[in-house]
Amino acid sequence: MEESSLDRRQAAVKRIIGRTSRTKDLIRILDPRTSSSPQLLTDRRSADELKTQYELNDQQAEALSSVLATRPLALVQGPPGTGKTVFIAALVHAALTSGLARNVLLASQAHEAVNNAAEAVLKLFARAGEVPSILRVGNEGVVSDRLLPFHVERVEQLQKDRFRAEMRERLGVAARGLGIPDELADTLTSIELAVRPVASRLLALKDEENSEQRVNALRETIDRQILALGLGGALPLEMSEEAIVATLVSSAIKSVPIDTRPSAERVARFQTVAALARDFVGTVSTEQRSLETFLAGTRQIVAGTCVGLGRSALGLTSTPFDLVIVDEAARCTASELAVPIQAGAWVVLVGDHKQLEPQHPESLVDEVATRLGAGVAEVARSDFERVFETPYGRMAGQTLRRQYRMLPPIGEIVSTAFYEGRLEHGRTTPIISEECLPPDLHAEVTWFDTSSFGERAKQADPNHRKSLTNIVEADVIVSMLKRWGECQPFLDWLDKQTAHAHSIGIICAYSAQRDLVRRKIALAPLPSTLRDALKVDTIDSYQGKENPIVIVSLVRNNWDGPIENSARTIRPGFLAKPNRINVAISRAMDRLILVGSLTRWKKDSPMDRIAKSFSRNIDAGHAQAIDAMDLTESEHQPLTSKVQGDLREEV
Repeated sequence: MEESSLDRRQAAVKRIIGRTSRTKDLIRILDPRTSSSPQLLTDRRSADELKTQYELNDQQAEALSSVLATRPLALVQGPPGTGKTVFIAALVHAALTSGLARNVLLASQAHEAVNNAAEAVLKLFARAGEVPSILRVGNEGVVSDRLLPFHVERVEQLQKDRFRAEMRERLGVAARGLGIPDELADTLTSIELAVRPVASRLLALKDEENSEQRVNALRETIDRQILALGLGGALPLEMSEEAIVATLVSSAIKSVPIDTRPSAERVARFQTVAALARDFVGTVSTEQRSLETFLAGTRQIVAGTCVGLGRSALGLTSTPFDLVIVDEAARCTASELAVPIQAGAWVVLVGDHKQLEPQHPESLVDEVATRLGAGVAEVARSDFERVFETPYGRMAGQTLRRQYRMLPPIGEIVSTAFYEGRLEHGRTTPIISEECLPPDLHAEVTWFDTSSFGERAKQADPNHRKSLTNIVEADVIVSMLKRWGECQPFLDWLDKQTAHAHSIGIICAYSAQRDLVRRKIALAPLPSTLRDALKVDTIDSYQGKENPIVIVSLVRNNWDGPIENSARTIRPGFLAKPNRINVAISRAMDRLILVGSLTRWKKDSPMDRIAKSFSRNIDAGHAQAIDAMDLTESEHQPLTSKVQGDLREEV
């Protein structure tokens, strides 16, 4: 699989670099050292019209209007909760229905993102009373239930089954065109579709050892078919397939009155048509033959992962797409991105370079940086970010700024820490009513501060594999969940809500911490309703997901950083990367709970910016800081908050 993936990616990169991709000058746009400008169509759809048609906000409508008029490459940055999926669905529908594109290739780095985008497209078309012809590429196990009817294997099998089912009708049309009477046509069709395959199998078995029983069964089948057709009795045992068919056809023709009897030439032409039909069905029904290339070339929308779309059966290099859309483009490596965009005359990249970056092994990034004499950060950057920040990107790029996922206090932390305070907040009504929430969650943002534990709350690397754990934080999370399990109104809400597969997300900064938290939860006496509502995973697996309540285990807590204000700061590891922290805290919809040290983060680091923004939320009455020691040492006593003024001063 890895070798196949490498071949696909290499081939795509070579096409783009060699200027043989559908957009021949794509490499010039992707290279920030060159100066390129987008082509802007003068005839563009108005933002007001698009806003009404697709129920978009002002920013989304203006961005869509611009993207529809930008060639050959447009970019859209979508911060968390700003409606990227809704935007993509509107873009697909507008492009197809306005005549701007005849077909669309919809790609993403991950199957879940492909499913989400394709389902949004289906939903939008359904709202307009339309059903697009869509093909979902990929293994059936990764395709969502909603898209299974459009999965490539099911569509292909449906085509084959439909052709088999319609063969009798199709042969009837051919017979009428040849002037063959209907009754005779029915008989000839039965001979071709029912008798001939059995006769062929009989001939194949004749020379096989120990086949006498099967041969006799096939002979009996032919005899019954002949009897049902009224063409006489049993035929001699040694007759070949062609002799059996010829004898039965001759008998069928003789049964027709001479004045309506067709010529032998017309009957032979009918048999030729039947042979073509059998050959077609037989060919496409084998494992070695596939209709994928045909289906990909005839469907309005083809959806799949970037690398999955590169398989040769799809024929991407020979199937041109008028529009290629890549979701989560900022997570794609250069070679992953190359696979879908090589096929597009018009390419739209949708992503957010302030969330997760492409995943490369550190050793690879270091080696490439050394060979190129470039910085590690530059090598690790995505092509999306690289182009977005060029003069071309400033002309062809759009940014969505109104987010609907997070309640304003949560969204404000994200906006301040990662988006220069430019996000707007479009949702103010909570998903969970106040009376259903446990007392611990009365504020939108809560920080369970482990500072009072001192070095007891220090991180650990138990398996020496650079994946850290923090036992104190894991215990705090379990203690917190136990308390929530005692709140019956909260359990009732969890039991009744159906909008979210998991109401509570627990996001861990390291996979070892994820495994530790899962083990401790498995052993904890939690109500089944609460247990079923939990999803525990890592930051890297959480982009594109959301939960009404999110708990973030920071894990990092050490005394290895530089001294500031007479105290050792925390060496943050990859918590120094704002992209990861952004993803972690922007998954929360109604309530965000941070578990870890609130203090000692290096000044102006991502975690320090979050802590300062959190402190401002305390002042506004939207956040609370709780001493985690109170929780673990007295699980069944009311929680006591740490003195807020002291914390604000410390922060």
